[in-house]
Amino acid sequence: MKCPGQDRGFWRENPVIEVPCPACGWSVELFRDESNGRCARCGHRFPNPGADLGCARWCPMARECVGFDPQRAARGRPGEGALAARLILRLQDEYAADRERLARALRTFQYAKATMLQEQADPRVVLVAALLAAAEGPCGEALLAELDLEPQCRGRVAAIVQAIHAKNDLDSAEFRLVRAAWDQACTPNLEPRD
Repeated sequence: MKCPGQDRGFWRENPVIEVPCPACGWSVELFRDESNGRCARCGHRFPNPGADLGCARWCPMARECVGFDPQRAARGRPGEGALAARLILRLQDEYAADRERLARALRTFQYAKATMLQEQADPRVVLVAALLAAAEGPCGEALLAELDLEPQCRGRVAAIVQAIHAKNDLDSAEFRLVRAAWDQACTPNLEPRD
């Protein structure tokens, strides 16, 4: 018998999320327990931004049930995945009619996430700023205000997003990562740099 927490038949919420492909914007359906997705249109592979492992996040039997230890994978980066997933879901609601803007936000997020490990930077600032770079003006400010971030962290995110849109520079590793990711995301059909 499969664990009820991982058996899709026991899930109460909609187990399927629909996200635009970060490369081409095509709609891709993913189950919440899938770690990666693949676009049927262009073949691009990308991490599932709405992945939710449910009880596997804390269960001591997770390794036997899902094949890896989610607690071990998350060590050193508490909460960043959940924070980014919540923000991605909000962006999907906010920009349901503007698929290109949503795709650009997801591309920026993917590029930033792929290069973040090479620099000493605060992942919460990098990932949130990368997602909010596409959300200009009052919408971005409102989404940032909804997040459970410390005031200092929130201020750093706001400064990065404002600097990107004003085409200014900031002297921080977080800004350099988000700026490079934003520049890449605005040039479609590029793969994230390793």
